[in-house]
Amino acid sequence: MTDINLKLLKSFTLPNGVTLKNRVLMAPMTTCSGFF
Repeated sequence: MTDINLKLLKSFTLPNGVTLKNRVLMAPMTTCSGFF
């Protein structure tokens, strides 16, 4: 894997303490737009 791929798949902790498994996110609006 390249260095960029490793950075995307590394866990990330937000300032409020929530830890994300990786840095790949999808906005909620993009998940609903496929229905209309």
